[in-house]
Amino acid sequence: MNEAASFGLNNNQPRWENYNRVWREFLDTFFINRNIDGYYWDVRPALAYALEPLKELAEVENWGPNDMILVSYFVHTFYELRKAQRKNPDIRYIVEYEDWIYFNTGLITETMERIYAAFQKNYKLASRGTEEKPQYFLSYNPNNFMRDIHMSDYCYPLPDRCSYFDDYTQLIMDGTKEPIVHWTHIIDENWERICEIIYGKDKCNDEEFKRRQQYDAQTRLEGALKLARNRVLTNYRTAVPQSYKGELQLLLPLCLKKASKPDLVLTLTRQDSNPPIPGVFTYIARTILTLSMAYQNARLVARPEKDWLIAEDVTTTMDDEMDEYE
Repeated sequence: MNEAASFGLNNNQPRWENYNRVWREFLDTFFINRNIDGYYWDVRPALAYALEPLKELAEVENWGPNDMILVSYFVHTFYELRKAQRKNPDIRYIVEYEDWIYFNTGLITETMERIYAAFQKNYKLASRGTEEKPQYFLSYNPNNFMRDIHMSDYCYPLPDRCSYFDDYTQLIMDGTKEPIVHWTHIIDENWERICEIIYGKDKCNDEEFKRRQQYDAQTRLEGALKLARNRVLTNYRTAVPQSYKGELQLLLPLCLKKASKPDLVLTLTRQDSNPPIPGVFTYIARTILTLSMAYQNARLVARPEKDWLIAEDVTTTMDDEMDEYE
């Protein structure tokens, strides 16, 4: 592996208050080279450029416009690895040894080989935070990503992949169970998303219109949920898993305009009986997501099968919603 370059951005570092806790964790660990071809790039495009070798090494996948899905995936994967490491420090989720950091990207090559990341510390004094805590240098470098057979020369045992759940039986939804949905709360909390799809964006801030259409919106959503449950009974892949704050959730498509085209996504959490009765459980609706938000959350766990949640349908809003996951 080549040594890390030494390059400081001085006052061109990103403004800290513009990022959520996921990105802050990432930017506290990595120093992203934003000086590309003589210009200072924004953080996300600069990171996308640095991740091009990872994209080329991994199996072919649609990562959205400007690879923003890949950027979101990489940042959030690292965040989840950090959380897992703090919870289970004896497991090798992230390995920091001498001047290097190693971790499992969760991606694989076309030949099913696991892909790992390796970054070296940057000691340039002009870099933010370097005086007390040198960051790992992240720039375009094909040597930053490697297959397991090559990674074993630098880090062994190999870093573990982040695991989002223990009970794999919960990945399959029981379509005979009718979810518990507090529609008044769901609609009120997600009115702008719902209104924009059903009635148009110009109606979203009209409180009187919202009050009048509450029942109509609920009726449409109930119908969409019924269609989704019927779809689960014929295709188990309809319910797509996501991990949210350490909790396994299932995503269901809500088709509000056409029966074959999802517009929004309902998140469900499995709720066991209390006191526990073997085999007795139900599902509770938590919130409604856009397709863009749902895809990014689901992609963190696994690449969604081409059933209804596909990258081709969510690329138009990716830039605006990539920080919604927390």
